[in-house]
Amino acid sequence: MNGLAEQQPVSVPGDAIPPLTWERGYRVHGLWDRSGRQVGRVGLSPRGPWPTIYTWLLWREPVDDPSEGEIAISGESSSLCAAKRAVEAAQLSPRHRRAT
Repeated sequence: MNGLAEQQPVSVPGDAIPPLTWERGYRVHGLWDRSGRQVGRVGLSPRGPWPTIYTWLLWREPVDDPSEGEIAISGESSSLCAAKRAVEAAQLSPRHRRAT
């Protein structure tokens, strides 16, 4: 995580799932768990095309290196808020988390 990022806590019910934090970066927002591993992300479409599309994804399990993570679910939204809600809702859904 980078020290310049703005963090917003996400409330997650229950003790089974650690608290998650949104971190804002350049053209991407990442969702991180307490151990500093990335859980999901929201990114912007390339500059120029209209309308702006927000792509989002959730990894099957938290990752240290996003290029090596297995994507559980992904999608597109027309607003940043909707994309973040989609990542959070998918994170809470037990079918997208790997059974331990």
